[in-house]
Amino acid sequence: PIDSDGGTASSAGAADTVVLPALVTANMPTLTSPWSLLQLQIDAPGWVFSTGTNILKVGRFGGVVTTYASGTSTFAGNLMLGSRDTAGPGWTIATGGTLRQQGTVGRYAQNTGGGAIRKQGGGTLELDTGVSTLSHFEVIGGKVVNIAGAGALDHKDYNRALTLGAAGAYDMNGISLRIGTFTSSAGSV
Repeated sequence: PIDSDGGTASSAGAADTVVLPALVTANMPTLTSPWSLLQLQIDAPGWVFSTGTNILKVGRFGGVVTTYASGTSTFAGNLMLGSRDTAGPGWTIATGGTLRQQGTVGRYAQNTGGGAIRKQGGGTLELDTGVSTLSHFEVIGGKVVNIAGAGALDHKDYNRALTLGAAGAYDMNGISLRIGTFTSSAGSV
């Protein structure tokens, strides 16, 4: 992996984008300490990014982005997505591609506010998550599929609002979720 300054990923900081390139290597990245980035970009299927017990914080102006048009990569571990009063980008999944999110998902406010986390792009986000603490989840485009666990909404201390844009779909896959508020502009559940 390389960062946006051309250095190694291990030297990347909160203002950097780390890119998992189109050539997938045998050495999959694993965090050895907590880490903050602007953006994590995955350019090919087949990557597995693991955090172990650490947390990856991804900034409110970057998010997790995939650029491949077929296949699946996996984020396994603890992910915190930045937001503020306006929605953070969260996940942007390229049309035709899939990202499987395993582990925990949360939101952190960069300053203050209770902004939503978005899933955008025409691809699929598969959620295989345990504890998830997103106060408001917006599916602007593509599809979200619950594979197992709580998805991105089910937590007793949060608002649990779900908004579907006209191009968004949320497949609960037979899993029951507590959703406090649901709004849609022609998206489907």
